[in-house]
Amino acid sequence: MSRRLAAALLAFLACLSAGVLSLATRADEGDQSYLASLISQALSTPATQVRIGRLDGALSSDATLYDLTISDKDGVWLRL
Repeated sequence: MSRRLAAALLAFLACLSAGVLSLATRADEGDQSYLASLISQALSTPATQVRIGRLDGALSSDATLYDLTISDKDGVWLRL
């Protein structure tokens, strides 16, 4: 269980870091969709899939992440 918690924490911190390091202004929907996809791909491994549904808000300070799921071969084990 601690491995899953560590993976979830890592995913959360990576998403926050990506938001802070990305554009300082509000991105349009296409850019945010691309960014969500990019973060999902970066955090996924052959054994674990990370999916981010959507990002909203100014990515530098007011980003909101929607529909985060982390799954493995046994199915989804974290859904935020």
